Amino acid sequence: EATAAAAAAAAAAEPPMYPYIANVAVRVGARRLGLGRALVEEAERTAVELGFDRLYIKVDRQNFGARRLYDRLGYEICYLQNRPPDRTNKQRQMLFLRKA
Repeated sequence: EATAAAAAAAAAAEPPMYPYIANVAVRVGARRLGLGRALVEEAERTAVELGFDRLYIKVDRQNFGARRLYDRLGYEICYLQNRPPDRTNKQRQMLFLRKA
């Protein structure tokens, strides 16, 4: 009984895991044709089919084109992640987005 209670407490303490989209790329000549939207919408459908009630998107804060797409799809910023400086010593920040 004590072991089962300890296992249940440990499971309850673990944060739930959810899928997220990262590193989506569309070739320059194929942009603005709806491919990015189609990829995100398919990922959303797949997440629902797998039983998830949410999906996150991870995107570079400076990637304004992608952020515009995600905004149009109803995603909002839920977390800002500071990344270590890259080789040019530029500070990078990643955004985690979630559908409102």
